[in-house]
Amino acid sequence: MIATQLRKWDRRGYLKFRPVPDLWSGGHPVVPASVSISTRTGKYWTFDKEGFASHDVGNWECRIAYADVLRVHWMAKEMEEKLRLKGTPDFDKLIIERTGDIDVVMDNLDQSVFPLLRAFEWISTANKERH
Repeated sequence: MIATQLRKWDRRGYLKFRPVPDLWSGGHPVVPASVSISTRTGKYWTFDKEGFASHDVGNWECRIAYADVLRVHWMAKEMEEKLRLKGTPDFDKLIIERTGDIDVVMDNLDQSVFPLLRAFEWISTANKERH
């Protein structure tokens, strides 16, 4: 889902993301095993079939399963803060609520914030329907 959204936005010229090389099956390319995007600060977020993780050069942080995503917020959790941030350079931030009461903050995403927001909204809705 995330790879699909990112590819759509890339084809439209909105994104700059670094895909992991495609896998090959019988001489034909298949969907990449994972896709990575880079932030404006040089941090990478890698997404695969089961979850996602962030990393700086040579430093991986913990992996988060999509099944743990409860809700996603664009820019901030509170409406007053969203209104304050609207139209500022801080528009490209997602806050992902997950099980265990630990939020994941993805910032400096530039235009990739929009396909990621859509994908995480879909994931959180699917998770709510399962539970």
